[in-house]
Amino acid sequence: MESVDIKWIGSQFPALTQSINGHPAIFFDGPGGTQVPGAVLYGMSDYLVRSNTNAHGYSATSA
Repeated sequence: MESVDIKWIGSQFPALTQSINGHPAIFFDGPGGTQVPGAVLYGMSDYLVRSNTNAHGYSATSA
């Protein structure tokens, strides 16, 4: 059985690197929201900066 690298998994979630008064932040996420990996954050950011546009517009990204 392979082991799971919990530290590596945790390192993929930028929100989990936060601290409050010198203590690691704890998130009690519910069904209304959750933390996401950095790859998702960066992908969403890249889309919003480079590709997001109004549908049927007159720009290259809407074509």
